[in-house]
Amino acid sequence: LHKITGLSRSQVDNLLEVPPEQKMGDLAFPCFTLSKNYGKSPVEVAKLLRNKLVVPKGFQKVEHLGPYLNFFYDSSTISEQVLPSALKKDFGKGNKKGNVMVEYSNPNPLKGFHVGHLRNTSLGAALCRTMQLSGYKVIPVNFYNNTGAHISKTLWGYTTFPKKDESKIKNKGEWVGNIYSEASVKLKNESRYDKVIQQFQREIDNKDKKWLDILKKLEKWSTDEFNRIYKELNVHFDYIYYDADFIDSGKKIVEGLAKHKLVSYEDGAPIVNLEKWDLGTKALLRADGTSLYVTKDLSMAMKRFKDYKLNKLIYVVASEQEYHFKVLFRCLKLIGFDKADQLHHLSYELVVDKNMKKFSSRFGTAPLYSTLADKAKAKALKEVKKRNAKMSTKKQKELADKIAVGAMLYMMLSKSNTKVIPFDIDAALSFEGNTGPYLQYALVRASKILKKSKQKVSTNVDFGVLKSDEEQALIKQIANFPQVVEQAADSYSPHLVASFAYELAQKFSTFYAKHRVIGVSSEEEKARLLLVSVFYETLKKSLNLLGIQEVEVM
Repeated sequence: LHKITGLSRSQVDNLLEVPPEQKMGDLAFPCFTLSKNYGKSPVEVAKLLRNKLVVPKGFQKVEHLGPYLNFFYDSSTISEQVLPSALKKDFGKGNKKGNVMVEYSNPNPLKGFHVGHLRNTSLGAALCRTMQLSGYKVIPVNFYNNTGAHISKTLWGYTTFPKKDESKIKNKGEWVGNIYSEASVKLKNESRYDKVIQQFQREIDNKDKKWLDILKKLEKWSTDEFNRIYKELNVHFDYIYYDADFIDSGKKIVEGLAKHKLVSYEDGAPIVNLEKWDLGTKALLRADGTSLYVTKDLSMAMKRFKDYKLNKLIYVVASEQEYHFKVLFRCLKLIGFDKADQLHHLSYELVVDKNMKKFSSRFGTAPLYSTLADKAKAKALKEVKKRNAKMSTKKQKELADKIAVGAMLYMMLSKSNTKVIPFDIDAALSFEGNTGPYLQYALVRASKILKKSKQKVSTNVDFGVLKSDEEQALIKQIANFPQVVEQAADSYSPHLVASFAYELAQKFSTFYAKHRVIGVSSEEEKARLLLVSVFYETLKKSLNLLGIQEVEVM
């Protein structure tokens, strides 16, 4: 094309598109930009170019359709190019370079781990895996805010509410979270307690020893519960940052920033004027000298770049905190931090109930992860028992747990982070449609074929066998995997992997319905067995990126 159009190879590559329908070919070249050069309409240019063009190697034919040149791959060629390479372990591995830190999950100690944390955790973990496959060295970290107002409220509730025999409390982490919610409700309309809470805040900020042992005990109960959940979700962190560790260093940075001409004092509190950037004004410390989120985040960001020589720092935090991060990034620029442009806030929307009603962790209306997981596991177990009556009780439970967790993760990851998620556990557990169990079931079907065949998977096959529309559609979808991984990593969008996986499973289902793999001629079985094997490995990789485990039966 570059020879007959006069365009460079890169210009041609940038113009090529994937047609919306398979019948329109595999690649399309639009002729609009050449219309002026030729002094003809785009339709006439397409006709002219087609008459000049020799069908390139690897393509079956080239047609002009309106203002487009449409290219159709040769089925045998694309099968031979895609399937052997897709069977390799490093299929989808990119060559990105650099150290990327991803901060995610961030449940506050002394609060419950709720449905919002599930979205954050699933999004952050999937992003880490995707960026790692694309080539980056990824450092996953967590952040615990152990000095905020919720700590003061919980301590107030813990020391004020009637005592309980703590040795008899089954889940101490959730119990502590309930104290926070109950205290928040009680304090909501009780302004007489404001000064008491402020005093708690000052004492915690100043590391008053009388609270340290109590805080240490409550934090351990809380984080033990977090760790149990992380194990179930198969996520890990290289490091956990604690808010309290950055109070003093954060205040020193604020002292330096206070010398800036944009900072003034109101009632003793340093206020930075960011109106020039449409961010209004923002306090950097409270009037009584206690720290704010931004105080500590300033110090923490700088330390992370210093310790890990980062090329990028990504904060996975809900959209409610967009203003906070805009202020943080702007303040870092104001103090001359040369890495400020390498900070990114990956914002995501809320999880609501199926009637689109908002949850509140503060007032205890956000469902806890453990409550949702127990409900999902119970529903999955009921279905597993129905389908696998002869399976041992232990295996039934293990299978149900994998299906339930996979269903919850997929519901969180199947939508863009910019979309609100109405959480419906019944819909999530459906074996039909765009769900985790549907994808797990597609893997099971492929696995059964591979186990049933008496032939071994080989790349030494007659690729010309795989010429039907269904086989070619599946092969072309598989070929897209490396590009999807790269795009998901570059745009911080793991939902693209979920969309790819669903479309891949759909194309396999269509192929599966129309073509036998076993019980056909030896050459057909060998070729289709290779296709099924490559599908299986590609879907398994996709689900691994999302944190969803494979199951042997459904």
